[in-house]
Amino acid sequence: MEKETGLQYLETVLRYLFNTMDDISTEEIREVAEQALSGKEGEYIMTLAERLRNEGRIEGEIKGEIRGEIRGLNDAIELGMTLKFPDQVDPVMAEVRKINDLDTLIKIKDAIKTAKDVSEILLLVTLK
Repeated sequence: MEKETGLQYLETVLRYLFNTMDDISTEEIREVAEQALSGKEGEYIMTLAERLRNEGRIEGEIKGEIRGEIRGLNDAIELGMTLKFPDQVDPVMAEVRKINDLDTLIKIKDAIKTAKDVSEILLLVTLK
């Protein structure tokens, strides 16, 4: 097996491990790499393992931030609906909570300010 192909294979294995095993630590990977590979290749694998772990952490943080923004927009929309169209809050919010697109939620939130009746809001909700 060529060196580059072997390292690509190991990268694939590491990606698989990090995506399927939440409880595997970088230290455990380091120990296996040190036992199985030469120093240089082991260092490469550890750098790769740490990078993959870091990518997963960053991806998780981004997803958490987006979920937080969605919750905040849902709360803002609900408050706006309660103040402007108090009799229509529940049916509108039942549909709004199904939306995960930030741009759509922002448009709905902004539309509440100028809407003359709830049909203008429902139009945006159904366009999602």
